[in-house]
Amino acid sequence: MQIPKKISPDSIKSSVVEVRYNSSLVFEVLLGFIYKSLDDSYYYTNRPIPKSQSPINPKNIVGQPKENALNIEQLFINQLSAQHLFYTDKVLITLNSNQIIFTCINEYLGWDDYFSEIKRTLKQLVEIKEIIEFTRIGIRYINEYPDIHLKNCANFDFTFGINSVTSQSYTFRSEFQYEKYKAILNLSSMVPNITQPLTTIPGNLISKIDTDIILENAKIKSYDELVSAIDNAHIKEKEIFFQVIKEEFLKTLNPIY
Repeated sequence: MQIPKKISPDSIKSSVVEVRYNSSLVFEVLLGFIYKSLDDSYYYTNRPIPKSQSPINPKNIVGQPKENALNIEQLFINQLSAQHLFYTDKVLITLNSNQIIFTCINEYLGWDDYFSEIKRTLKQLVEIKEIIEFTRIGIRYINEYPDIHLKNCANFDFTFGINSVTSQSYTFRSEFQYEKYKAILNLSSMVPNITQPLTTIPGNLISKIDTDIILENAKIKSYDELVSAIDNAHIKEKEIFFQVIKEEFLKTLNPIY
């Protein structure tokens, strides 16, 4: 199967990379080690950072390096619970007990740049030597297509026993084994875009192709093995996506091989 290196536009609205781990330390203590180990290109807050339409430059927000930026949460509103977040101007890293989550702060960076940021962060975390092993890897990409019926962009069309009925809107979920990975595929056609007001203007109904690839029960101990596993999981996510996407629609996305 030939997989494009790039399509334009890519329509990626969410790109999450999750790594779960076991540590020899309780999370509160490990967090302190992580804070000290990350270089000064990272900033810290214990509140979520909302996405913006323009790139976020932490230096413009607080004017201080990581060590003096702990009061940044005062600049954000409508937060229900504290989270431990490190971030650059490109990537947000959410730290939970036994879990590291990477997301792009604004638009998708492209895998090369995104993966470079992920590797840079993980290398510094591994050097702490307090993480015993990495136990799970997950990669989830959500592609959105405004005002396009799913049957026009994907190899899927929902029908059922009432022949006289055509679904105007639907959501389909499938969970299956894909080689050594668990895959979860969510397909939605012409559903409300909850990020915009529910009106009849174009752009407020969207179709989605949501692919989630998971490597479970891993016992990864080295940095090299970890980044290789993440990259391989990303390849499998792409394989699923490009098998779901309709070939005629793919041609309109200017694929580069």
